[in-house]
Amino acid sequence: MLEKVYTFFKGFDHVEGAVVLVACSGGPDSTALLHSLFLLRQRLNLTLKVVYLDHGIRPRSERDQEYRFVMSLAETRDLPSHIKRLPEGWILHRAKASKKSVEEVAREERYAFFEELLSKGEGDYVALGHTRDDQVETVVFRFLRGSDPLALRGMSPVRDRYLRPLLSCSRSEVLSFLQEQGLSYLEDSSNEKDAYDRNFLRIHVLPVLEKRFPGWTKAVVALSEKAELYHRYLERRDPVGGFPIEETPSGLRVPFHLVSRADPLERYLLFYRLYQVFMSREGTSESEELPFWHIRPYVWHPESLWDGIVVGRGVMMRREGEYLVVRSHVVLHGENGYFVVIEKEGEFRLTDELRMEVRCGRHIPFEKGRPGANEMVLPVGTYVCRSRKAGDAVARGSLRRSVHKVFQMWNLPPHLRCSVPVLEAPGKGIVAILGGWAGYEDIFADPNPIPFKGDEDVLYIRLHHVGRSIER
Repeated sequence: MLEKVYTFFKGFDHVEGAVVLVACSGGPDSTALLHSLFLLRQRLNLTLKVVYLDHGIRPRSERDQEYRFVMSLAETRDLPSHIKRLPEGWILHRAKASKKSVEEVAREERYAFFEELLSKGEGDYVALGHTRDDQVETVVFRFLRGSDPLALRGMSPVRDRYLRPLLSCSRSEVLSFLQEQGLSYLEDSSNEKDAYDRNFLRIHVLPVLEKRFPGWTKAVVALSEKAELYHRYLERRDPVGGFPIEETPSGLRVPFHLVSRADPLERYLLFYRLYQVFMSREGTSESEELPFWHIRPYVWHPESLWDGIVVGRGVMMRREGEYLVVRSHVVLHGENGYFVVIEKEGEFRLTDELRMEVRCGRHIPFEKGRPGANEMVLPVGTYVCRSRKAGDAVARGSLRRSVHKVFQMWNLPPHLRCSVPVLEAPGKGIVAILGGWAGYEDIFADPNPIPFKGDEDVLYIRLHHVGRSIER
């Protein structure tokens, strides 16, 4: 293992004489990384610093033990350290507030700490302890999430100022190295909790694959390397670099005739590029993937872009005249306006007093198998739940009813009009006006949106009204 780490750094041109921040949690991988770099520091002319972040998730006693262990690793090697301890429960609070997974928020906090240290000049690079086993988990996990094919290349050995010297080493090699060196390490108890997706994959899924397909991980590593080759080729060729992306006061635009003549793959890559450029322009530092199912029809049939595409966080792509434009989707009514993209299970806050619960599966938790006034069943897909905007209408066959007239028919008070949700399916228009929670009716574009067969997954939606009673 030691020679693999040495070979990694010798193949990297700009690292000699660098200050390397070594991310260490006291686990086997990061302990092996720290010790190997310590042994090689003179051969490679490296200055090392230890970096540790306490996420504040596990019991205090375990975190204190981890803190003392990492400090001991640094002090016995006479290495400086940078320590940060987050308040207990902070990541859990952030995950709940942002509707993200605990894993995702923890990763954001780690990298924010790394970036803070790099920006202050505390180091030139950050060394991370990811191994080949982690690479396999990453590729399989991204595959299960339906990530972009190029994302199947997994983690890069070198990305910007982040280095992964152990990426060619297996976990068994790491453990053998630790044993040879007589080093102890800590086990993170949270790694055994299958409530986290990555842990569930590692504990329950990967062992089954290994039992049925011995050596299958080599094929996954080969897949990631092939995806890397495709990525490098596309980076050099840049198939969307020829599209003139023009900034406008409201967003971006590209001549539509170029979009319509492009190859479907070029359109696919262009949509991703436009989304990334627009989000960067809006100053959004928080990463969010562009849902493929939103853009899939337009990749193959660009002429349908007249209908617009909602691509997440209120961003819309649409053909307007001679251009494909990208801009914010809606200007919401008043201070209580909302816009929520529904792609996965969870509970969503629409207003201070209205929540939407979303579940997916074959078992529908309705009384007697039928929805109640505040409940509905829809085909699985991506939806947008938002407050109404001017021009909204729901079509049922040849009959088209404006949302404004529906509200008039209900005698809906003005103070409730921004609260009644409109449910929209990208490319299909409004599929429902959800008034049942307020004592009115739910109006669907399809009177029977999904049959109750019970043999396939469906989307189960329930609205909750909280707080004070509704005043009409």
